[in-house]
Amino acid sequence: MGFTIGKTTLADVQAKLGCSERRKCSYDSEADDEVCYVAPDKDGTIVVFASGAVGGWTELTGYKVISSSVDAHCYRQCFRSRKVNRKVKTKAGLRLGLTREQLVALLGAPSEVRGNTLIFSRSLDMPPYYVIDVIRVTLENSRVVAFEVKHIKEGIG
Repeated sequence: MGFTIGKTTLADVQAKLGCSERRKCSYDSEADDEVCYVAPDKDGTIVVFASGAVGGWTELTGYKVISSSVDAHCYRQCFRSRKVNRKVKTKAGLRLGLTREQLVALLGAPSEVRGNTLIFSRSLDMPPYYVIDVIRVTLENSRVVAFEVKHIKEGIG
């Protein structure tokens, strides 16, 4: 879709996809601000863009792509956009519908497995920060039904 974590802002997303209302899907005071979009037809794919403290609640710090088969209760009232569909994918090729084997071929072995969720993480020590990139993928019947890409930057003590 042409958006980049750390460069694109939520306002950029809204300008391209429509004026989705900002929301938080957590009661945590540090929860990300999010804007979400849903395919307007039976496709039902949901795309969520997030900005947290690292991005000053302005720049993208992550995004999620969720299949209509997943009960995403927080995102039931997303803005409808014709630019959203199940063919949405990352530059690297991560997309809904990939098999577990295709996913591992694309991202390598997961760092952690929690039931039907595979977590791929990479951390970098970049003083004065510690940077963690996390990709969390949910499988159903050995196929990707949701994924989240998140960039986390923390100050080193």
